[in-house]
Amino acid sequence: MTADELARESGVGVATIRRFELMAGVPSGNARSVEAIQAALELLGVEFIGTPEDRPGVRLNTGSK
Repeated sequence: MTADELARESGVGVATIRRFELMAGVPSGNARSVEAIQAALELLGVEFIGTPEDRPGVRLNTGSK
């Protein structure tokens, strides 16, 4: 997914997404922007796992368990 596509899906500006991409760790910024990006990715099947302090990561939810 490109930054432009994620911007369109999340309603967050592409410049904000590109700025977040350059940050190390958990992005600092407007909480609504972070939440909108997370929600868009979750709708596309991305599952956020762990916590920022303990084994953070993502995985693709394929729907099968």
